[in-house]
Amino acid sequence: MLNPFSPLGNPTLLYTTLKATKTPCGVYSTPSSFLESRPSSLAKNPASEKTPALQPQKTYWFVEQDENRYTARLLSQHFFPKNIRQDVDAETFQQSFTPEENIYQTIVKPRQEKLRTYLHDGETHSAEKEYFTAAFAYQQALELDNDNIPALLGLALCFIHRAETDGINRVLRRLLRNIALWDEEYRPFVENFATALREQKYFPQAVALYRHALQRHPQEIAFHLGLARVHLEQGLTEPCLRHIFICLDLESQHDGALQFLLWLREHNLIPARFSERAATQLQHLASDTVTL
Repeated sequence: MLNPFSPLGNPTLLYTTLKATKTPCGVYSTPSSFLESRPSSLAKNPASEKTPALQPQKTYWFVEQDENRYTARLLSQHFFPKNIRQDVDAETFQQSFTPEENIYQTIVKPRQEKLRTYLHDGETHSAEKEYFTAAFAYQQALELDNDNIPALLGLALCFIHRAETDGINRVLRRLLRNIALWDEEYRPFVENFATALREQKYFPQAVALYRHALQRHPQEIAFHLGLARVHLEQGLTEPCLRHIFICLDLESQHDGALQFLLWLREHNLIPARFSERAATQLQHLASDTVTL
């Protein structure tokens, strides 16, 4: 049976497990008019205002390839790819994008390598529980690329281990402003961060993180269950139940939600006015899983 207080996983950022799913192509430029012609969500995003000022009439991109599709990411003024992506088909890529090999080889690639070194150092020191040294490495990474999600998450975990609430809050605010926070490649690590917040009793911060996640992904069962766990540890049974019931509305036979609900019932934590609904939901548990 599920114990809602048991850890969901190892709350450690494993940056080196991130696998590249696209092949880097390098740096390309387009006429400034290309950006203006893209969807308003891209052209008007505040994060796109400052890009490298090498030639004002050009916009610079870091491009990756996945089969016949290309993903172009705006370069920041510090020459790092922003978390603003534009999918480009092969025809548009060939017509509008010009390679900037010198910029890639002399500026972008060396900075990316330096960033990877800092991230690796931060992870290595974190694994050795050298959290002050790890935090310094992550801060160096953020001096290069102040929106880097692995560095922000690594720094946040250092602050958790050092019980520095102000530091946790500062990093959390930066994470919640980052539009790429819940991209698929980062999501397991963000969930581990949420778990670490809960386990170390940083409940308001964990609630803020899960609520932010649910604003973007309101039907994601994992986020509802995570928030339910936080509310349970806060002693807030009804909000906990509300999120379990949402999970079961989304998937009536979801085993994790049903086991959670069963645990609450066996510990007499379900208010009387919810007992009938809980009993109805628990009928979905397989008879060979538990004995009701």
